[in-house]
Amino acid sequence: MPNSATIVASLPRLARDLAWSGSTTDSPATTMHPALLEDAARCRVELVRVDAEQLTAELATIRRAQQVHEEWERLDGGARRALGFCCTIAHAEFMAEHFRDQGVTAVAVHSGVGSAPRVESLERLASGEISVTPLGEEIVRQAQSVLEQAAEIKEIAKRGKDPVSGPLRLGIIYTIGPYLLPDLVRQAIERVPQMPLMLQENFTVKLLEMLRTGEIDCAILAEPFPDTGLASAPLYDEPFLAAVPMNHALASQASVSTEALKKETMLLLGNGHCFRDHVLEVCPEFARFSSDTEGIRKSFEGSSLETIKHMVAAGMGITLVPRLSVPTGALVAKTRRHADSLVKYLPVQDGPESDPPSRRVALVWRRSFTRYEAIAALRNAIYACELPGVKRLS
Repeated sequence: MPNSATIVASLPRLARDLAWSGSTTDSPATTMHPALLEDAARCRVELVRVDAEQLTAELATIRRAQQVHEEWERLDGGARRALGFCCTIAHAEFMAEHFRDQGVTAVAVHSGVGSAPRVESLERLASGEISVTPLGEEIVRQAQSVLEQAAEIKEIAKRGKDPVSGPLRLGIIYTIGPYLLPDLVRQAIERVPQMPLMLQENFTVKLLEMLRTGEIDCAILAEPFPDTGLASAPLYDEPFLAAVPMNHALASQASVSTEALKKETMLLLGNGHCFRDHVLEVCPEFARFSSDTEGIRKSFEGSSLETIKHMVAAGMGITLVPRLSVPTGALVAKTRRHADSLVKYLPVQDGPESDPPSRRVALVWRRSFTRYEAIAALRNAIYACELPGVKRLS
């Protein structure tokens, strides 16, 4: 017996009781059920003469549910996901329960009590996590548009009161968060105490997904990233420094070139960290360390910058780090802490006229997000931070 699916029947004119049920399988796309469409088509004609209870009694029967289930099983052996529309809430719950009784994962989404999360389910459909027919995709897009417009109306109403009042959900990548957030949170509390920051630290790809689905309002990311449907404001350019063991031959130099770096054992962050890609842009030769069968990178996938710096201190190799990750005291010999005293940070310079490798950090938000003043307040709080060694872009 297949373990998941999606149920669906449809009567579009019963707007108040419109309901649908959907599945959570990982299978490919779906199709609509002919038996169910036939029932729906016949009922449309009789809609003016049949009330909701009568209609439910007519369609929510074991025989019809079995017909739909049999038809679904014929669709690629029951491995497909399906989206369906039911005539009433009771009909949707009946169909979902019938499929679950057959060992198939199914949920009913509607406006009544006990509904599966509507927004979450629609977002999963739109993201491709659950696939539907072209008709289903059109319905999902329209439903998402309605939900977004409703959310926008709420945001506009809030702006009429105080646009910077209420939490701001901020995402930030792992290689920026630990070094910017302590100062940023302090500045935000001082400047806009009525706008607490709800923080989410994650990879760039995940934060972009959370932006798209509305789980966060804005994010601090490092370019490049796909910006479809997003607005962004550049914040600063952050140079990279080379971190080498204090007893390394390079530690006696005032700076280091990319050619010199290529001759060393480079410690890289794991896949998913955009900073890893930035390092590989500077020294593409280090891509060899991403192999699962070669180099020490295999043992350290997913490591943090702080872990990598401790590895440098232990003499296991060298690395590149963003400027904000380097405590100011670590650049002055007399004020170095014990851990910092084992690592020397050097600017990367290929020539007197060349720019050091760097990354551009930007603030990103959905174009449909209407609390513009909140975004401006956050940006001002960022610029109020010390940000040593970076080039501010505003």
